[in-house]
Amino acid sequence: MGLSCETGSDKVEIGDAFREVEEILETKYLRYCDPSQPLHLMTMLMARSAMNVVRFLTNHPRRMASVEQTPLSERQWVWGISIQSFSSSTTWCVNPSSSNLRGMLISPALDAFIHVLDTLQAIRL
Repeated sequence: MGLSCETGSDKVEIGDAFREVEEILETKYLRYCDPSQPLHLMTMLMARSAMNVVRFLTNHPRRMASVEQTPLSERQWVWGISIQSFSSSTTWCVNPSSSNLRGMLISPALDAFIHVLDTLQAIRL
């Protein structure tokens, strides 16, 4: 079900295309959202969360040959995406106007949450 990135050039192409889509979303739509408006805030957070989920899944740690063989920069990048996913979920969950819709941003962050817990557990060992 996931994207298969067998070569480095495939990853670069997918990354470039994704950045282009992200830039269009940000410049045409998201920059006009007013975060003080609950619907606008939800739109911004959902769009950014969805982009982070795609980033995470296309670079999912399970796709790595092994932690030792994966460059530190790539592991740090996946860690950063995981933290961004948490940040979006947390921002939405602590917003008083989001009480009816909180689950919408928690579910997409579950894979990232599992990765963070797994990484923290591995560091502890």
